Amino acid sequence: MRSAELPVTVTGQQVTIQDAAEAHVVSIGPSGIAVSTTGDLTIQEANVAFTSGTLTHNGINVGDSHTPSGVEAASSTTGAPQ
Repeated sequence: MRSAELPVTVTGQQVTIQDAAEAHVVSIGPSGIAVSTTGDLTIQEANVAFTSGTLTHNGINVGDSHTPSGVEAASSTTGAPQ
């Protein structure tokens, strides 16, 4: 299999790698790492751990400080995720 060469742009402290159509872009810089794709993003590892101040999906908090709305308190607890 022949590997494709992707253009790498260095601007100051920012490094950007992208395909020719700019459909898949990875940027690395002082403020963090950004991944943008028009396709699927797959992370395949034995274990994945997140440590962060916040965790959001489409702008909605799904992190450890998330509290669901519209749910009445009860004396029992829910089980582990399935």
